[in-house]
Amino acid sequence: MILTVIPRINAGGRVTLDVNQEVSSPTSDSTASSNSSGSNPTIATRKAQTVVTVSSGETMVLAGLIQDTNIRGSAGLPLLSKIPLIGGLFGTQTLAMKRTELVLLITPTVVTSPEDARAVTEEIRRKLPLLDAALPRNTK
Repeated sequence: MILTVIPRINAGGRVTLDVNQEVSSPTSDSTASSNSSGSNPTIATRKAQTVVTVSSGETMVLAGLIQDTNIRGSAGLPLLSKIPLIGGLFGTQTLAMKRTELVLLITPTVVTSPEDARAVTEEIRRKLPLLDAALPRNTK
């Protein structure tokens, strides 16, 4: 997934965000058959672009990159499972449907002072403890 967000803050403290999303995945028709011959898989790309304006601290929800996938498969004894009418006794047919939807939540926060910056950093540390090592420590 590629996500590009370009923020702009106006004089009233509202934040305008240019949001570009892109999700790429190999298509189902390019799995085993094309990979075994050494060729590259076919890549399906879904893109969304929008511009939104929100106040500092408000959460914006973007959704819409939806992908529906139908997966069909069959397994069974060779030759016997292909016989009309009785072939079902020697094999199984499967049909699976998978739905994927990308939901993006963005909460822009306008930082206007060093105290605000410390408060935002501490909030991130509290919510995401795995990132704590990557964030610089305040020595004051």
